[in-house]
Amino acid sequence: MADEAPKKTRAKAAPKAETAQASVKTRVSKAAAAAVAEVAPATESLKEQASNFARNAGDKAKDYATTAKDKTSSALHNITGMAEDVAKTIDERVGAGYGDYVRKAANTVTSVADSLDAKSVDEIVDNTRQFVKEKPAVAIGAAVAVGFLLTRLFRAGGDDEA
Repeated sequence: MADEAPKKTRAKAAPKAETAQASVKTRVSKAAAAAVAEVAPATESLKEQASNFARNAGDKAKDYATTAKDKTSSALHNITGMAEDVAKTIDERVGAGYGDYVRKAANTVTSVADSLDAKSVDEIVDNTRQFVKEKPAVAIGAAVAVGFLLTRLFRAGGDDEA
């Protein structure tokens, strides 16, 4: 009979425990729903701010790229003008015809500058992507060469200050 008393107590306690557990689950669910409802506007606001930031960053990058393209084109046209002057000097000092090599190089530089002028930044990016897809080895080699040249330029500039 002594064993029957704890069984009855357990039997009575089980429904109370289940009720308490259900009550806790309900309160937790309500609290979670309230937290989600409270956080949702902030989340949307953050998403919108991130989207605006990304859009602005893209616009700034495009503006900088356009400026760089224009400056590069202008510099190439300046190089062409200098090359024409050098070609004249070579013709005078070395003889007619030797300046033609410089003129051919100047014409090539002019055609590159004109090509830059004619294309938008988006077209240049698309062409570059297509080139990298078609010839990845050449693109990697060019990137290595440019990196090497930039490293040499920066090191040479640093030696002057020391």
